[in-house]
Amino acid sequence: STLYKEGGVLVYITGAVKNPGVYEMSKESHIYDAIQAAGDILPYADVENIDLTALVGESPYILIKTDPQKVNINYAGEAELMTLKGIGKSTAEKISHYRKEHGLFFKKEDLKKVPGIGETKYSKIEEQITL
Repeated sequence: STLYKEGGVLVYITGAVKNPGVYEMSKESHIYDAIQAAGDILPYADVENIDLTALVGESPYILIKTDPQKVNINYAGEAELMTLKGIGKSTAEKISHYRKEHGLFFKKEDLKKVPGIGETKYSKIEEQITL
């Protein structure tokens, strides 16, 4: 149930925002406004499935989830590597083979040493990978 306070609404926003907490907003405020009140989202926030235009009165509890889609390029198996944008079976096999030959990657950019991964392909997956 929504808590109304003097014509406004109390909104609890938590998760991947800079300043999680309870904020008093007008009933006409949108989820986007609540995110701004909380100091904006963090870089790893996942807002893809949130309707930022929904009124806060309809959602007095807002959870901004983190993006869990990071793939560890040192330990991911071929199936997990294939979840990356533009990485198919043959490239996943090349990554796996490269690790067997050369050991673990020291930095994310080392992935470009794998045959078939150039600057363009790397730039598409850079935000999705971790060590």
